[in-house]
Parts: sequence; C-alpha cells; structure tokens
Amino acid sequence: KDARLYNDVAFGGYLIWRGYPGRRVFIDGRNEVHAALLRELAASVDDGRRWRELLDRHGVEGAVLRYRPESVPVVDAVTGARSVGTFSELHFPRGDWALVYWDDVAMIFVARRGRFADMAESLEYREARPEAWAAGLMDAARPEQTPLLVVEIRRRLGQDPGCRLALTAAERYGIHSR
Repeated sequence: KDARLYNDVAFGGYLIWRGYPGRRVFIDGRNEVHAALLRELAASVDDGRRWRELLDRHGVEGAVLRYRPESVPVVDAVTGARSVGTFSELHFPRGDWALVYWDDVAMIFVARRGRFADMAESLEYREARPEAWAAGLMDAARPEQTPLLVVEIRRRLGQDPGCRLALTAAERYGIHSR
C-alpha cells in the first residue's frame, strides 16, 4: 500500500479516487499543483539518464502506464546515444523493471530490485510486448512465436478472456486456447 508508484497523468484522478487517503499519486491532472514536477518531467522524458535520475530521486518502485500509440525517441544527454522504441521499453527497461500485469488499458511494472524482486520474478511477462502490439508494431515487437510467448498470452487470456490485445496477439501468432 505504501509503494512509490509512477503513474501517467491520465490515471492520477482514478488512483486518487480509489486510494485516497492511504495512497498518494505521482501526478494527476491538476497542473497548477504539479507545475514544478511537470517541468521536471518535460526536461527528463526524452533523456534516458535524466529519466532514471528522476525515478531514483522520487524513490519510484512501480509504474502504472497507459499505452502510447507512437514510437518514442530518447537521447542520452551525456553520451548522445539515440534509441527508438515504445515508451515503456525505453523508460522502464527490462533490465531494471518487470512487466507484471497488462490489459487493454494499462500496464504495471515493478522494480526488479528491492521489495518487489519476488513479484518481478514470479509474475513477469518476459516475452509479451503489449504496448508494441497496441501501437500496431506486432511484427517488430516479436517476429516469431516462442514457447514462452504462447504461455504468456494464454496466461493473460486465462485471467481475462476478453482482453483484445491478448486476442489479437493470439491470432497473429496462431495461438489457440487449450
């Protein structure tokens, strides 16, 4: 309950409604309240190093993210290295973060280190790329079916048989329910 979560601004109001007063949100739609944080986010969102520093400074242990339909360019201010991918892949890289839940609306990531290490290990979706699928990047996200991908898509459909993203992925990869 006391986890420090990053959340997209679009989820802030909902999270306040569901969790207040026991849970605080990272940001919500009240821009006048979050002016300094908005400036900080704007300055770091396109710079991988600054983004990591922002998350570390705020002690972020998990993230609730919406799907973004476009690819995202990121430039490291120190090295100048450029990369392009989905927001979640670039801002919550698999080396540090584990995707532990996804549906048609959101994804939840937890840090691999610290108190969520066991959750990351036991619940992680290692092959599924729901944000890439939502952006129509299915072939780029996973060019071939793997046994683990089959297990993960079936797992998601077992939990939510109506999940459109999972159904689309199952169809694309020729995965049939058992």
